[in-house]
Amino acid sequence: MIVNSTQDSTLLPAASVKVEPQSQNSFLDALSAASQKRSGDAAHVAATDEQQSASKTQTEQLVKYLNDYLRKGPMQILREKILKAMGLTEESLKQLPPEQQAKIEEAVAKKIREYLQAHNGLPAQADPDQSVMKLI
Repeated sequence: MIVNSTQDSTLLPAASVKVEPQSQNSFLDALSAASQKRSGDAAHVAATDEQQSASKTQTEQLVKYLNDYLRKGPMQILREKILKAMGLTEESLKQLPPEQQAKIEEAVAKKIREYLQAHNGLPAQADPDQSVMKLI
């Protein structure tokens, strides 16, 4: 017979453990069943902890991205993505010779114009160099 105590949280409710009444070792059967139930609960808790940890990591990454976006603004984020696609960073761009920097800056400006025109952010008839410079 299993005693259900509300003060001791380590005991399981009698209804959660199923034991055959004809069993000669009913106490051992009940103890074994309770032990298996507790092991299953521990595995569930471990899995839940892993899910919470993964969710927390994803949330932290999202918050970091949003903070960067708000701090830098959409144009700077777009510029960084374009440079990254070219295999560059702002720092590596500054280390290049002035001629190469000018060519890359021109290519970046062109990509930004194309992006803005594709997303209706820049009229097609506008002077592209002046419009982009206002946005940057």
